[in-house]
Amino acid sequence: MILIESEKTLEKKMVQEVKKQKGITVKIHPFSFSGFPDRIIFLPNKHVFFAEIKTTKKKPEKLQIICHEKIRKLGFNVYVISSTQDIKNTLKNEGIRTTPLSKKSD
Repeated sequence: MILIESEKTLEKKMVQEVKKQKGITVKIHPFSFSGFPDRIIFLPNKHVFFAEIKTTKKKPEKLQIICHEKIRKLGFNVYVISSTQDIKNTLKNEGIRTTPLSKKSD
């Protein structure tokens, strides 16, 4: 059985893990740019990437996918995160070692 994690829960976990890495997450409210990812993440050593946070089993909308591709074409990574494991995989892909993340809701 798959654990369903809410967008809010996953955002909290992402923020906590990025803080552990001495990074910053910025929640984006793009009123003039629909489809933009939810968060931009700044990590030490000039690591910058974007994250679209989704409740488990939810997928990005078509406009979000188009926007993500535009950002990727500029050379930035964009990740869709819908589980605790996705957070671990994202940070690992960015070269960041993580500690075990809690599976329970905060």
